[in-house]
Amino acid sequence: MKALRAAISLKQLEDAIDGLPEVFRTVLVLRVVEDLSGVEVAVCLGLNETTVRTRLYRAQQRLKVEVARRLRADPFNIFELTAERADRIVAQVFAKLHTVGPVATDPR
Repeated sequence: MKALRAAISLKQLEDAIDGLPEVFRTVLVLRVVEDLSGVEVAVCLGLNETTVRTRLYRAQQRLKVEVARRLRADPFNIFELTAERADRIVAQVFAKLHTVGPVATDPR
């Protein structure tokens, strides 16, 4: 189930990136996916480095809005609190409580 949710989330992100206007998508892919520096992207595209930063920012802003919209519209709730997830959360809380140890109480 976890792999299915990851695949759905990845597909939603890919679709959102594909939906970006080309000028934003190109900069985003070169900077984030291909890990080029801002200067390298500017040289590749024949742009000013400030333009690259602006387009990257705008691409990220559009992605935030689009991914949020897709998550709200998708009937498959990726944040569903299944029994497995609830057990994992409880186990993590107990593990942290165990490492902290007993808490001193006020003797009043």
